[in-house]
Amino acid sequence: MTIEEKAAIKTDFVPVGDRSMTAEERGMEMMHVPIGKLPALAQAYMRDLCGRVGMCMEVLLTAWTTYAQVAEGLPCTDDLYITPPDERARFMALMDKEPK
Repeated sequence: MTIEEKAAIKTDFVPVGDRSMTAEERGMEMMHVPIGKLPALAQAYMRDLCGRVGMCMEVLLTAWTTYAQVAEGLPCTDDLYITPPDERARFMALMDKEPK
């Protein structure tokens, strides 16, 4: 199963269609979607990240831009939101726990 297929499990969230979009733009787009409508993988990472650092809008945006980078393969142009290797590994570990 591809990353994109895993990312779309159990959701009616629309996968990214515009590949010229950046991860930051996608994260901002995701901010306007009810959390329950987002992919289970995005929700799982958000819970993990918020559980470690607390929840605020900036943390949610960080979670969604990480999802866009890792699961959807979108580029990130803002150094503040580039997913570091340890967080990428943490995200991938969550992905491995998702149901097949």
